[in-house]
Amino acid sequence: MIRVSPQFRISFGLVLLTISILLVGDLFGLVPNRADALLDARKKVCESLAVLFSSAAQKNDFSSIEESIRAAVARNDDILSAAARTAKGELLIAAGDHQRHWGDFSSEHSTSTHVFVPIFQGDQKWGSVEVRFASITLADPIGYLRNSMAGLLIYVAIAGFLAYLFMIRRVLTVLNPTGAVPDRVKSAFDTLTEGVLLLDESGLIILANDAFMDKTGKSEEALVGKNPADFDWQQRRADESNQKFPWALALEEGKTQAGHALTLKTDSDVITFMVNGAPILDEAGKGRGVLVSFDDVTVLEKKNTDLKKALGKLKKTQEIITRQNEELQFLVSRDPLTGSLNRRAFFEEFEAAFTTARQNNEPLSCIMVDIDHFKAVNDNHGHSMGDDVIILVAKVLENFSRSEDRVGRYGGEEFCVFLPNTTIEQAALVAENLRSNLFSEAKEEYKSVLRITASLGVSCISDAVATPGELVNQADNALYVAKETGRNRVIQFSEDGSASARAQIDVHEEQANEAFLFEKSEAHDVESEEVKALKERVLELEVAIEKNTLELEYKSGHDEVTELPNRLLFHDRIEQALIRGKRFRTIFAVLSIELDMFKRINNTLGHVVGDKVLRCVAERLAKELRGLDTVAVMGGSDEGDSTVSRIGGDEFGVLLSDLDKIDSVTWIVKRIIRSLTERMEIDGHNIFINCSIGISLYPNDGETAESLIRSASMARHHSKYQLGRNKYQFYSEEINEVSLKQIKLEAELQTAIEREEFILHYQPKVDLRTGKISGMEALVRWQSPKRGLVPPFHFIPIAEQTGLISQIGEWVIKTACSQVKTWLEMGIENARVAVNLSVVQLRKRDFAERLIALLQEHEVPLQYIELEITESVIMQNITTAVDTIEKLHDAGIKISLDDFGTGYSSLSYLKRLPIDTVKLDRSFISEITTDTNDAAIVSSMIELSHSMGLKVIAEGVETQEQLDLIRSLNCDELQGYLFSKPVIAADATAMLKDNVVMRLVE
Repeated sequence: MIRVSPQFRISFGLVLLTISILLVGDLFGLVPNRADALLDARKKVCESLAVLFSSAAQKNDFSSIEESIRAAVARNDDILSAAARTAKGELLIAAGDHQRHWGDFSSEHSTSTHVFVPIFQGDQKWGSVEVRFASITLADPIGYLRNSMAGLLIYVAIAGFLAYLFMIRRVLTVLNPTGAVPDRVKSAFDTLTEGVLLLDESGLIILANDAFMDKTGKSEEALVGKNPADFDWQQRRADESNQKFPWALALEEGKTQAGHALTLKTDSDVITFMVNGAPILDEAGKGRGVLVSFDDVTVLEKKNTDLKKALGKLKKTQEIITRQNEELQFLVSRDPLTGSLNRRAFFEEFEAAFTTARQNNEPLSCIMVDIDHFKAVNDNHGHSMGDDVIILVAKVLENFSRSEDRVGRYGGEEFCVFLPNTTIEQAALVAENLRSNLFSEAKEEYKSVLRITASLGVSCISDAVATPGELVNQADNALYVAKETGRNRVIQFSEDGSASARAQIDVHEEQANEAFLFEKSEAHDVESEEVKALKERVLELEVAIEKNTLELEYKSGHDEVTELPNRLLFHDRIEQALIRGKRFRTIFAVLSIELDMFKRINNTLGHVVGDKVLRCVAERLAKELRGLDTVAVMGGSDEGDSTVSRIGGDEFGVLLSDLDKIDSVTWIVKRIIRSLTERMEIDGHNIFINCSIGISLYPNDGETAESLIRSASMARHHSKYQLGRNKYQFYSEEINEVSLKQIKLEAELQTAIEREEFILHYQPKVDLRTGKISGMEALVRWQSPKRGLVPPFHFIPIAEQTGLISQIGEWVIKTACSQVKTWLEMGIENARVAVNLSVVQLRKRDFAERLIALLQEHEVPLQYIELEITESVIMQNITTAVDTIEKLHDAGIKISLDDFGTGYSSLSYLKRLPIDTVKLDRSFISEITTDTNDAAIVSSMIELSHSMGLKVIAEGVETQEQLDLIRSLNCDELQGYLFSKPVIAADATAMLKDNVVMRLVE
C-alpha cells in the first residue's frame, strides 16, 4: 500500500479549500467572467459601426463606410464578416463572405458570435449592422483554458499544491518538531541510559534523549530534523554495504528490528552500538515513525576482542601442553639408552594384552633375553662399549620382531618381549630368529673384537599362569636353563624343567613382582601402624622422585629457548623413523635448516631479540608443518607426521616421516622457506631472515640417525655456496637434479596458465547397444612452445601439488562449456561432455556453487556436463567430497566414478555417493581375455553396478576380443582406441555431426 505523508494530505486539502472558495465566488458573480467581458467589447465595436452607418445613412454616403468595414474585417482576426442590412433585409454593404458566416441566424438577441445593432434614421429603424465574430468555444484547448474558469481552477490546483507543500515542509524544518512531543514523554526518555531517537515517517529525527546526545557529543539542534543515516557510521561490512539501516527496515517492513551492530565515529571516539528499531503505527496499521534505541556495547566489544585474544593464547598454550605431553609420554615410556619401552610402560601394555588373551582364550607368549657374559664386556672394554652392545641388542629386537610384538628393557642387560596371539612353538621360532640375527649383526659390527651372543627363554600363557609376572617368571626360568646349558640358545619353559631352573624361581619371582607393584596383593598381612606409616612415607618419596625425574627427563630432551625437542630427542625420533622405515619399507626426509647471518642479529640487537627470533622461527616451522597440504604428504591423510627440533645455535632440524613420494619434499621445503622469510616484527624492529636448507632421504642417503643428520648438514653447507639466498640442496645429486627440473617445469606451467597454452582433446564414448556416440570425455593437453604437446601425467601432479590445478581445472570447464554450447547450437543432441575433477578442486567447499554458476553463465544445461571423480580423490576428504557431490547431483549434473575397482572402499562409495556411472579401470580390461580372474571381477562389478541402477563404462578397449567379451557381460558403454583416440575439437565435431557408428559385430 502506498503511504501518503501528512504534508501531502494537508497541501491537497488546502488546494480543495481554495478551489471551493473560487467556485462560491463565481456563483455569486464575484469572479470576473472573461466571456461576458468579451461580449461587451464586441457590442461596443458593433455600436461604433452602427453610429458610422447612421451618419452615412443621413448623408446617403456609404462608400467610406464600406471601406471601414472591409478594413475592420481584414485587420481583426476575431471578426469573420460584417454587413449593413436594411430593414427590408437587403444587404447594402458586406465584407468577409458574410452570407456564409451569418447563415440563417434570425434571433432577436445578439450572441457572443452573432452581434447586430439597429440603425435609426430619425425615429424610424432604417436597418442594422451585423458582425459575425469567431466562436469562443471553438478556440484551441490552451486558449480555452486561458479564457475559462476551468483553466483558472487547474492553475490554482497545481500551483497552490506545490506552494502549500513547499511552505509546510519549510515550516516543519524551521520550527522545532520536538514541541509536538509532550515534556513528560521527553523526560521519560531522558531517564534511560540507552540512547533513544524518535524518527518521523520520513526517517528524520524529531527527538533525541540526553543519553544519545552525551554519547555522540551532538547537541539537540544538530540532531533534530536530520537523517541518522547521514551520520559517520564506520562498521558496514562488505556483505552489508547494500543493506538498509535497522530504522529504515522498521519503517519499510513495519516489524521490529533487533540486534544490529553499528559503529559510529564521533569527534572524540569510536562507539559500537547495538541498535534496535520499533515502528510506530497508527490505527490503520500504517507506519508513522520509528523508535530507535542505541545500546553502547563498546566496552563489551573490547572485552570480547580481549577474550578472543586470550582464547587464542589459551589454544596455543594447549597445543604446547599437548606437544609437551606427547614428548613427556615418550620420555616416560621409553628407556633413555635404547629407546625401547621401559619396564613400567612395557608391563602396562603387557597387562592389557594378558587380559585380552584371557578374555578371548587366545595364546600369549613371552621371551626373556639376556646378553651372555655382559659383565666381561663392561670389565674388559668399559661401560661405554657395554652401552653400545645394549643399544645393538635393542635395535635387533625391534627390527626383527614382528610389528605386533612389543619389546621392553627389563633391566641391565635383560630384555623382555611379549607376542600376542602366539603359541610357544611360534614364539620359539621368533626367538631363534632374534638370536641368530643378533649374532650376525654383532659379528658384522664388532668383527673380531667382541663376540656377542644372547640366551633366550620362552613361555606361553596357560591355566596355571594367573598374572603377567608369573609368565615372565616362567620365561626367566627357561632363560636360566639356557644359560646353564651352554648359552647362545633358546629354551622353552616346561613344567618338567631342571632343578637348577627351579632353584631360581624365588629369586626371579621377586624380580618380576617388582614390575607389578601396582597389583593388589591377594594376601593381606597384618601390619603395624609404624610399618604402615613408613610405607606411606616411602610412597610419598617415590611420587616426589618420580615427578622430579619426569621434569628432568623433559628438560633433558627439550631446548630451553624454543621449547622444541633438542638434538637428543631429535636423534631418537629419527631412530624410531628408521625402525618403521625398515619394517614397513617407508621413506622419510631429514632437513637441516640454518638461519643465515643470525650472529649479526645477536651482535647488533642483543641476545634477547635473538632468542625471540628463534622462538618466532620455531612457531612458524611448527605451524607450517601442521598445515601441510594433503597432496604433498602422507598420501592423502589429514596431517603429516613431522618433528621440529632445535639442533643447536641457529640450526633447526625437521623430520618428515611416512612420505608418499620423494617429490613431495620439494614443495614442503618451498613452503618452509616462504614462511621463514616473511617479515618479523620484534620489539619494534622489522627483521628479515634468510635460510639455507639441506635435505637427506632415507634410505638413499643413510641408514642411521647420525649419517642422515650428517648428510643433511653437508647438503645445507653446499647450498650456502649457491648464488642467491634461501637456497636448498638435496644430498643426492640425482634427486637434486629432479627437483630443479620440477621447479623449472612449475615456472613454465605458471606461464602456460597465463598464456592459456592448453588445448582440449575429446575421446568419444560409445553406446554398446546402438554403436552410436553417447558423449565425449574432455582431456587437457599442454601445448608448450618449448616442450611440444605435453601429456597430462607429466604436469598434472605438479599442478596439483602447487595448487595450479584450480586454474587449469577452471579453464577446462569453461572451454568444455563453450564447446558444448557450440554443439547444441549446431543441433547435435549427444553433446554431453565429461570433465575430470582433481582433489584440490573438490576440497573447496564452495566448488559446487561456483561450478553451477559457471554453467549457468555459459547457458549450458546441467545435464550436458558429467564430472568424473576417482576413488583416490574422494578419499582425500570424504566428508567434503560427499557434501559437494550431493549438491552437484541434486542440481542435475551427472557423476561418474572413474578407475572403479582400483581402490579399497569402492562398495562403501557406491552406497554413500549419488553416482550415476562407474568406469571400469583399464587395468581390468587389458587382460580380460587372457586372465579369467579379471573377467570374473569385471562380470561381478557389472552385475553389482546394474543391481544398484548404475551405468557401466569400460575404459581402454583396444581389441575386438575385448569388445565382444564386455558386450557379452552386458556392459553399457565403452571408451578406447578400438573406436577412437582422443582427438581435437574439430575432429570430434565432425564425428558427432556425421553420426559415426561403431561396428559392434566382427
